[in-house]
Parts: sequence; structure tokens; C-alpha cells
Amino acid sequence: MNFDLPDLSKDHAVVKAGRLMQHLYHQYETALEPCTRVLEAFPELKPDQVMCLWVGVNIAENPECREHIELVTP
Repeated sequence: MNFDLPDLSKDHAVVKAGRLMQHLYHQYETALEPCTRVLEAFPELKPDQVMCLWVGVNIAENPECREHIELVTP
């Protein structure tokens, strides 16, 4: 799915997929099952987009990991 920042809203498919990913995240030990289920629910998304949702939820849910992130400036 291609989209631009102005396209995003609470009702956009990628936002809804992110909510589903957040819900599924704690139910599984690895990324495979949540990513598979989100792709099934939102087939219009690309696999790499769904993997990015998992990574984002993983970082958000693990504050100790955020402390070690080195931000890169453009």
C-alpha cells in the first residue's frame, strides 16, 4: 500500500493495522504470528510495512531498549 502523510487518519488501514499489532504483540513470543495475522486482516499492506509496525510496537513496549538507541541526524 502506498500512502502519504496527509493520507493518515484514525481510520486509515495502516493505523488500524498498528492497533491490531499492538493488541497481538503481547500474545506471542516472536514477530511471525502477529505479522501473519495483521497481513491476513490487512492484505493491502506490504509485508515490510507490517514488519515495521511490529518493530515500532516492540520499541514502544520495551523502554529499556529505547535508552540504548543512538539517533542519527540527517
